[in-house]
Amino acid sequence: MFKWACLLVATAFLGFVAWVLNDVRLEVRRTSNNLNATSESINENLPPILEKTRKATDALGDDIPQIVTRTRDVSETVGELAADLRKMKTAMARLKTERDPDLTDYADSILDFVGQTDALVGAKPLVSLGSALQNPVPAKAWAASARNEAVLATIINKSKLGVLTSMTSNAVGQPWYVQFGNRRELMLDWLKAQHPETKALFAKEGT
Repeated sequence: MFKWACLLVATAFLGFVAWVLNDVRLEVRRTSNNLNATSESINENLPPILEKTRKATDALGDDIPQIVTRTRDVSETVGELAADLRKMKTAMARLKTERDPDLTDYADSILDFVGQTDALVGAKPLVSLGSALQNPVPAKAWAASARNEAVLATIINKSKLGVLTSMTSNAVGQPWYVQFGNRRELMLDWLKAQHPETKALFAKEGT
């Protein structure tokens, strides 16, 4: 009886092992099938991907020399412009330090004198049927914006009269006007009559 019981247990165990092995075999088969399908998909899609990559590489390879050349040209141009700007700043700084102090003081006195008034400053338009000033600004604002022009005037001129002439006309040579309410006159004439340094200058010149 004991033998039959042992045989029954052994048979059941062998059956369990066989079932496990069969399940493992089926899982391995499913995994193998999935791998085969994935491999086939890769084999189908890989050639087009490689072809597109090759074309992109070829196209980029054709353009790379031009891109590199253009980048180098732009870099050189920017570098040259930066160098030129540095040279200009250095030259302007040197010119500022080399200006005649008498001319500098005279130009500053004109700006300060005009800027402290409540006048409007402007020029007449080149073509106009009326006499109104074109885009007049308060004297204080004009004096502040004319600082750079005053520096240039003291650089290019060698006399106070030259500085005065440059500062009382705009970039295109039109004379500046000062307007007090409804009264308007040339800035040059007004300075000759009201600005102490300019009055003294013309008294010295005998005009």
